[in-house]
Amino acid sequence: MSTRFTRLASGALTALLVTGLTTGCNPLESKPKGEKAPDAPALTEPKLPEDTDAAGSKKAAAEFRTWIEANGDEQQKAAASRIQRVLGDWQGELAEAYISTDINGGKTEVADPTGAAKALAGAFDRWKDAANGVKGAVSVHDVNGNALTLGSF
Repeated sequence: MSTRFTRLASGALTALLVTGLTTGCNPLESKPKGEKAPDAPALTEPKLPEDTDAAGSKKAAAEFRTWIEANGDEQQKAAASRIQRVLGDWQGELAEAYISTDINGGKTEVADPTGAAKALAGAFDRWKDAANGVKGAVSVHDVNGNALTLGSF
């Protein structure tokens, strides 16, 4: 009787595993395939959104640059002068931030535009975690408004 039960249980388990794997489920992952983790970047806009508060976005950029100068690493400090504006709402439930820079069109060329953008995204993560612990998404955009990198904070 136990051999018959073992075979039935083994067959049922195999059927469940095959069904799960063919539907995109991976038993080693905590989320089904295609579903993003709760702290994954949510931004999908490849272009910088319209700045509806120019004074506020410039003020946020100045505050962010000041924070980087005091707390950032060398790569972040080197990229900080590229920040033009910081747009978005990083206080609310759907926290999003967009960093506008002069990368790919400023007065001087940036040797590694992607590296500079990633450094700024990392700095924003540390800045916002230090300020309020809210989780959200950040994107860094070049002078033409094109997204250079996406990150989370």
